[in-house]
Amino acid sequence: MESLTLSALIKIPGMQEKRADIILAGAVLLDEILKTLEIKKVYTTDYSLRDGLFVRELEKLNNLNQFLT
Repeated sequence: MESLTLSALIKIPGMQEKRADIILAGAVLLDEILKTLEIKKVYTTDYSLRDGLFVRELEKLNNLNQFLT
């Protein structure tokens, strides 16, 4: 990806135009984290961080409701 231009990055299937300019930095950061923590596998999701945070908050609320009833 390092050798690709911004316009070439945008043409990659699934690449969001608004993220194309930071994808390389994110990939380098992820690679360094995986190496440092000696992680061998990464699982991807179709959901976003926002979705994950929403689900976590719903789970907290559900746990609170179970405690109160």
